[in-house]
Amino acid sequence: MRNLFSFLILSAVFFSCSEKKQFPADIIKPEKMKLVMWDFVKADVLSEEFIKREHPGTDTLENVKMQQIIFNKYNISKAAFYKSYEYYYKHPDLMNALLDSITASQNKITVFQKD
Repeated sequence: MRNLFSFLILSAVFFSCSEKKQFPADIIKPEKMKLVMWDFVKADVLSEEFIKREHPGTDTLENVKMQQIIFNKYNISKAAFYKSYEYYYKHPDLMNALLDSITASQNKITVFQKD
């Protein structure tokens, strides 16, 4: 009975470790994707709240320029970003974890800025 219990415990540990999401080589890893997505959010807000209001009709073009700056900053291509975004989108558990991480990081920054 003890051997059976030990076997079940070891099996559970083995399978729980092997079930961790293995990211395909061409998918941006969560830590980097978090940074890229946060910059995208900031760029979208800037183009929507400022550029669109101050320079109507140029917001889309400016947003595309900002996206390219973000791609260059993180040394990724547009195709790599959108492929990674689609991967996260198709894996809601990963996307939720990513969005929660972005939110938590921003909340920490906001708390420090208030002091």
